[in-house]
Amino acid sequence: MNPLIKLFSLLILYQKNTVRVPLYKEAIRQKLAEYVHQDLVEEKPVLFGHIRYTYKVELNDYSFKLLGPYGHKTWVLVMEGDMLDAPGGSILRLSLRLATSHLAFALLAIGWYVGGAIFFIKFPLEMMPILLFQVLFMYGIILCVFRWQAEQNLNLLKRTLNLTTFEAD
Repeated sequence: MNPLIKLFSLLILYQKNTVRVPLYKEAIRQKLAEYVHQDLVEEKPVLFGHIRYTYKVELNDYSFKLLGPYGHKTWVLVMEGDMLDAPGGSILRLSLRLATSHLAFALLAIGWYVGGAIFFIKFPLEMMPILLFQVLFMYGIILCVFRWQAEQNLNLLKRTLNLTTFEAD
């Protein structure tokens, strides 16, 4: 892959993964079908108890959509996957993105910050590099949280399918 394209793909709030799973796609479909009418629930320990996160599963033939986590102070991600046959199991082609409402909120927050600095505070032109650095810093934090949450969603899928390991690119 072109290094410039690889760098660009690291800077956007979107992630594609191909996962090799030792289960056949019908077995994966059956395990995910258990959670279609009830939410997939995960509890994480915190200092004084547990926080409950819920995920919604939508299933359509051999493709699925996992929405979540819905819970305390988290970004809601959309994981879409297609199940394909492969020798000795299946291949899951996954794409993870930020839910549209959360992406709009993040972009509006950054736009509000920049617009407020330029139009209401009347930032001097000499201070624009500082404003640019602050915006890049905010975007970097949003990107890191997205990458961390995407990894959490992949681990949840691994636990849901009762896998000890899976190969991801």
